[in-house]
Amino acid sequence: MIKTATKVNQNHHLVIFFKDKTSHQAIAQVLPTEWSNLVKSFRSAKHVGPKKSRMIQTGLDPKAPRLVLVNLGETASVPLFRNLVGDVARQLRSEGTVQWLSVESISDWECHLSQVIPMSLYSIPHQKSSKKDEQGVGSHIVITSQKSVVNDGRIVGDAVNKARSFAHMPANILTTSQFVDDIKALFKGDPRYQVTVLNESALKKKKMHALLGVGQGSIHPSYLVDITYKGGGTEAIGIIGKGVMFDTGGISIKPSRNMKEMKGDMGGAAAVVATAWAVGQLKLKRNVSFIVPIVENMVSADAQRPGDVVVASNGTSIEITNTDAEGRLILADALVYASKKKLACMLDIATLTGASTIALGPYAISVLGNHQGVVDQLLAASMTYNERCWQLPLFDEYQELLRSDVADILNANEGREAGTITAAKFLEQFVGDVPWAHLDIASTMSVSATKGDQVKGMTGAGTRALISFLLQYRAK
Repeated sequence: MIKTATKVNQNHHLVIFFKDKTSHQAIAQVLPTEWSNLVKSFRSAKHVGPKKSRMIQTGLDPKAPRLVLVNLGETASVPLFRNLVGDVARQLRSEGTVQWLSVESISDWECHLSQVIPMSLYSIPHQKSSKKDEQGVGSHIVITSQKSVVNDGRIVGDAVNKARSFAHMPANILTTSQFVDDIKALFKGDPRYQVTVLNESALKKKKMHALLGVGQGSIHPSYLVDITYKGGGTEAIGIIGKGVMFDTGGISIKPSRNMKEMKGDMGGAAAVVATAWAVGQLKLKRNVSFIVPIVENMVSADAQRPGDVVVASNGTSIEITNTDAEGRLILADALVYASKKKLACMLDIATLTGASTIALGPYAISVLGNHQGVVDQLLAASMTYNERCWQLPLFDEYQELLRSDVADILNANEGREAGTITAAKFLEQFVGDVPWAHLDIASTMSVSATKGDQVKGMTGAGTRALISFLLQYRAK
């Protein structure tokens, strides 16, 4: 739980952020006298080094409140601040009520703080037989006059955690049908949302054969879910997320090593559904269509084969060269579906290519698009919540790498050149004239260690960037 207050309470733990050369007077102004003297004595003994935190016991009783001094060094950068908040929050996760205060001017620090606290204290949902609860997280109080900023940050952090939890769920539990049910339940009773579910019969009527082809080898049915949010205004935005509930690679089967992570191949859909929830909590004043194609890519006698040709809902024929390039196929029909709406712009988000990891490593989301204005706004908005994105080119020449002898286009270049770019170039064929940008989150879908605002496992990648984009976008 995150709340706000305007004054420090001596009965609770307190975390203070400051710079190397911050005067003691600046800190003393916000502290009770007894605590101020403790801080002065502690700092004069040079116990507090740059970019480190130190804890001071304020009384003889072991249960007495404690002060945590966090030195940001000389440059209070947002990434450093978020990392320190996350690390300190975990140190104090079982310590009852914690107050948070900064004596420095850090860009939107209250918003970052209230995001990072729930993100860093996230616990992976599990099916262990022992149901022993995590140690109590307690309450967190941000000392500030900007109550709305703190609340907005908490909503963003909670949305990231929703996306993480969806992506963490085992595919035998979160099946395609169960995901649809969970989506309907999440928005049930809210008149601002209308949830439309297209089942396989409806998908066939709409000639979505690219989508249906991916799921035909699974016992679980395929769907497309359209979550329409009516926040007001005349313009609408489309957000489309890849929902492959598990990806074996199909007949072009993946190596077994780390294949268990492919339960997270619906990370794009998870981010979209979480974003749809967040905009309602934030009372966004615009209309948004959140579109989620949902399938499972399995190996069976009925599975799609390399060499097959399918025809997408816009009439484009596609030669299947690799059944593990399945995400772009379901997105193709979803993009066609979205492009028929009257949209100011649209984004799609997907754990699409391993090549994005080769290009950017685990530190940034790949962004490509057909409209520089939309791309620029996405890149700027993503930094508001410290989710790094980086643009790659989408030159017309890359289309040559997808030339087919028997269809209009290949689903994947059989060479190793420009894998992330050619995947986006494939998607571009299905967006029509709508301004569009694509986020490839494959490189950032999970982390191998807990640090700062990240917890080992699925990350909820892209959720912060999508929310920030929807809050800031202006048609140009």
